[in-house]
Amino acid sequence: MTFTGNLFSIIQGHGIPVVMLHGLAASHHDWDWLAPQVIQAGYQVFVPDLPGHGDSPRPRSPASYTLDYLYQALVVWMEQESLPEPFFLIGHSLGGYLSLKIAIERPKQVLGLVLAAPFYSLKQIFPLARHVLKLPMLSEQVLRLATPQMVDSILWFTAPVLGNYPSQARRQTALDYTRTIPASMRFPASAQDLSSSLASIEIPVLTVWGKHDLMLRPQFFNWLVKALPLAHGIAIPACGHEPHLAYMAEFNQLALDFIKAHTFDRQPDIAQHSS
Repeated sequence: MTFTGNLFSIIQGHGIPVVMLHGLAASHHDWDWLAPQVIQAGYQVFVPDLPGHGDSPRPRSPASYTLDYLYQALVVWMEQESLPEPFFLIGHSLGGYLSLKIAIERPKQVLGLVLAAPFYSLKQIFPLARHVLKLPMLSEQVLRLATPQMVDSILWFTAPVLGNYPSQARRQTALDYTRTIPASMRFPASAQDLSSSLASIEIPVLTVWGKHDLMLRPQFFNWLVKALPLAHGIAIPACGHEPHLAYMAEFNQLALDFIKAHTFDRQPDIAQHSS
């Protein structure tokens, strides 16, 4: 299917662009706490909602719920917004997959990657969850039955293991989860394994994950860091699948330090863009 719509996005600030991509069943609000800090540091942020999420259009055809469709939607959006190049990418989970794919397919456009618990292969997903993804009717029903209060309560109850979300972030996460179109649960099952292409990503990469991630098996993040030529990895104890929210202050500082440190890695390209 061909993407022909317009993604909802927030574009603010001035300077070298930083694109932030949320994960499955989330929205641009995932970056409400990081984006202002990046803008204040002198960058321009581009934060879209993926199709079927947040305030972006909901694809009508079942054939649209593939990661190829999501990738194409992002490419069209970047062209529509005349996104300046080169840019940094910050992505969580499914957004991490899309960030890696952009870096593989369009290497000259990307300065560096900041990845929070990134998805790159179906092998990462715990076996039971992988089995559920193969049954779209079941996974979609789980999303339909969830209420914001239910998700909020789970995040609060599991704080000692998965990390202590600020109350506002917890409520927003619960709201975004329950307003995501259920068919979005079909996206991960269509994933192409990116493992064999990771060595081609010759730009700096920071990967941050939780040691208690219950969505993606943590040992695969170590493998990702080793497979990427210029990667650094940080594992956070007592943290689950969302280090950018559960350990917001720590993650935001790591992301800011990273993009500042690598802003001029492609100095000629940036100088040309700024002229």
